[in-house]
Amino acid sequence: VFIPKENILAKVDGVYNAVMAQGDLVGRVMFMGEGAGPDATSSAVVADVMAAAGDIVFGGAARERWKMEDSLSIKPMPQVETRYYFRLNIADKPGVLAEVSRALGTMNISISAAIQKVADKTSQTAEIVIMTHPAKEEAVRQAILEIEKLEEVKELNNCVRVEEI
Repeated sequence: VFIPKENILAKVDGVYNAVMAQGDLVGRVMFMGEGAGPDATSSAVVADVMAAAGDIVFGGAARERWKMEDSLSIKPMPQVETRYYFRLNIADKPGVLAEVSRALGTMNISISAAIQKVADKTSQTAEIVIMTHPAKEEAVRQAILEIEKLEEVKELNNCVRVEEI
């Protein structure tokens, strides 16, 4: 890929690496940091020396570095339960939010919060953002199919799982 000389990515040199990304809400962002050179290399070398010393003290490379928690199991994806964030473009007319809410409610998905952003007068659409209470992935997938069938829903822009820590 050719990067024009005036682009900020073209000015990244030496021990630095960079990546540029663009998002709907954040615009263009760049992350940059050392990927080589004395500091990054010395940090990696010290980490390797410490790991080797630990292997000597604790009986060699057979030492467990991590362990799977036995009391936890991996759920099939349809059974995963978490909160969800939806962002939709809808026709700006009465009752549309109720139809979307009904599609979620039919699948036993409860809305935690909903916001409608200012309508676009030219396209006569509005953007709604919905946050749900915890719901199963399988139910959310079914609700999405129903929401996308609604004539008044112009686009389902995002459906993001929100993991609680």
